[in-house]
Amino acid sequence: MKGGKSRERVRLTDKMRFRGRITEITLVRQFAQLLQTLSKCSSQFVLRITADKFIFVLSEKDVRTNGATAWCEVPKDAYFSDYKMEGISPTDNEIYMEINS
Repeated sequence: MKGGKSRERVRLTDKMRFRGRITEITLVRQFAQLLQTLSKCSSQFVLRITADKFIFVLSEKDVRTNGATAWCEVPKDAYFSDYKMEGISPTDNEIYMEINS
């Protein structure tokens, strides 16, 4: 890679952890509604979990939309009463998940 840095591949034995708890029923409903809205916008999106927020990235690879991309950032304190995450390492402290709806 450029700059002399090489990135290791993530192995199945590498551990990433996430735990989030939503305790208020109204917030559970709002979060579910957010997920429903996102799934209507795109059948596939990426969820990026960081130490302080969730980021939903929608990308439509379609000629009609000219490859449009949209994202939604949700601060952890907006929904979660308990929120803990660990990436693969302190320098790569993020979790990425591809979600198909």
